[in-house]
Amino acid sequence: MKKHLLAASILLLSSHQAVAQQPVLELDSAQSNWTWSVYLPPPLNIYGIPTTTDQFQISGRVGGPFNRNASGNVYAGQFTTGEITYFPDIEGYFPGATPGTTWANFRVYDILMRKESLPLDFGVEATADGSYMGDHWFNFISGTAEIQITGGDSFIVPIDGLDSLPIYQTGQFTSNPDGSLHLEATETHSFVLFDPTTSLTFDLSLVGDIVADEVFDIVTFCSGDNSGTPCPCGNSAGPGEGCMNGTQQGGQLTTGGNASINDNNLVLKGAQLVPNQPGLYFQGNNAVNSGNGNPFGDGLRCVGGGVVRLQVRFADGTGASETSISVSGSGGVGPGDVKRYQIWYRDPNTSFCGFGFNLSNGVEVSWGA
Repeated sequence: MKKHLLAASILLLSSHQAVAQQPVLELDSAQSNWTWSVYLPPPLNIYGIPTTTDQFQISGRVGGPFNRNASGNVYAGQFTTGEITYFPDIEGYFPGATPGTTWANFRVYDILMRKESLPLDFGVEATADGSYMGDHWFNFISGTAEIQITGGDSFIVPIDGLDSLPIYQTGQFTSNPDGSLHLEATETHSFVLFDPTTSLTFDLSLVGDIVADEVFDIVTFCSGDNSGTPCPCGNSAGPGEGCMNGTQQGGQLTTGGNASINDNNLVLKGAQLVPNQPGLYFQGNNAVNSGNGNPFGDGLRCVGGGVVRLQVRFADGTGASETSISVSGSGGVGPGDVKRYQIWYRDPNTSFCGFGFNLSNGVEVSWGA
């Protein structure tokens, strides 16, 4: 039975497919300046007044699959990934019918958003200059909107999962001197917030600039510490490790060097593996189950999609190993690609769950030139 499971696991790690680059761009908060407005439609017909300011700035990251032509300009793609927060919170009040009075106070806070779009129109691939147009929206991943009626009740308006209205936007990708992407756009986003308890509807509008630059970095994810998907048989380990193996530790994947194609010095390093046992270093396009992983053998499968088998290395007597090949070359990656890495390793004699193999945590690498 174990032989069949091991064979099946190897087959799952054997396919490869080409995909668009998935650049990650970090917002320049100092240049990403926005304003908000809140409006209660008829019959109330009231505009909200800021408590202190209607100005705010956004921070975080945007990204998605994008293709670049021979000139290095983006010619196809859409926004699908990233997380955006803003500061300060949106706070204000609705004036009452009598001058100097307040009908209600409002606040929108703890917001986490994602910028999304339909596939964008960049024009003809050969002549595209990175300018795009198309429908965009913000998605509220999480957050709270609250209204306090003067002398009355307080109401929480559910906004998790709420999308702004799709609005036609324009912007442009250009290239920085190091070949990384630079994004500039001025956008408008409008939300309709509805409280089912009071049937109260109010409109929230956000207008501002998006200025962002591509980043290349390395992030650990998918730990077997019960912060995401539980380990298969209660064999949790520590943060930044995979699920516990027979050494009473979780296999750990880290890196050395940097995420540069030209420097070509990135090394994948395994630690706390089962001594003297083989481990397969592999690469994938996706973070499985939103980066939480799925149970697989004694561990969690964190990496999938277009999987590339990079190298098999035996752990030494301390449970350590590392790659000796060109990670970027063997993985066929290019500048702007975001790839995920993991170690699948044998644990034949001391396996916690009886499957005979386990996996490390995952590592996400945003590759630069």
